[in-house]
Amino acid sequence: MVDFYTSLESGSLHLIGLFHGLNPVWQSIVVTGLATICLWLIPNFGRFIGLRVGDGSARLQPMRAVTYGLAHTDVSHFIGNASWLLATGGRVVGALGASGYLMLYAAGLVGTGLIAPFIDRGREARQVVGASCGVCAVIAAAAVLKGPAPLLSAHGVNVTPLGLVYACIGLSVVRHLATRDRVYHLGHAIGFVIGLCLVDWMH
Repeated sequence: MVDFYTSLESGSLHLIGLFHGLNPVWQSIVVTGLATICLWLIPNFGRFIGLRVGDGSARLQPMRAVTYGLAHTDVSHFIGNASWLLATGGRVVGALGASGYLMLYAAGLVGTGLIAPFIDRGREARQVVGASCGVCAVIAAAAVLKGPAPLLSAHGVNVTPLGLVYACIGLSVVRHLATRDRVYHLGHAIGFVIGLCLVDWMH
């Protein structure tokens, strides 16, 4: 029995060491991935952490503003968010450092969770403000840090990273008003705006 607990402790310390050695982008992906797996596989885990996926509340719930950021609706949702973080997070880490990246990511998650109930109580009650909000904050910050150089030019029109972010904000608002699916599109717009507002201050 002693050997079992010793092995368990040693294995746990090894896993903690491996996690600590990851860059912050992978750390955020691992944490949300493990939490998502728990939400899918463990009965009542969502209730335990103060979150019932798909069953929100119109009143402000500070704990839920944190824990909703652990939720992904399905595998494609998780893979999409992870891909965007891997594509854009490195630029943010390089400019703001590991702590700056994590602060920005957390601000996108928690900030959106606190703001959303005040903007649209009825919709927020039916749709969970998802993990994508922190990802959107990181994408917006990366777009600002990339600078004004166009990503592509066509017929005299230059498409810049920041221009794409503004287009995504507009599209998110339109989709929020026009659709009634499970995605809380306004949360994407709020996450983008938080990233835009914070990156200059933090850089």
